Amino acid sequence: MECIGFSKNYPWFLHLNFSITSFQILIQISMKINYIIFIESFVNETFRTLACSIVSNSNMFLYLTLNCAI
Repeated sequence: MECIGFSKNYPWFLHLNFSITSFQILIQISMKINYIIFIESFVNETFRTLACSIVSNSNMFLYLTLNCAI
């Protein structure tokens, strides 16, 4: 599983919540301007279903692109 988060706005703490079947992986990332952060997580091949959601803890609008693939 590779997840890429890209922010074109100001640096904020972002919560990337990856729901994989019966368990959740919560990752806090401090993103910086024009930085691309790569997250690699290896899970069992039986977990093929992946739900990706982005939640920001600030009121600022963040333009994000999140690509997930297993």
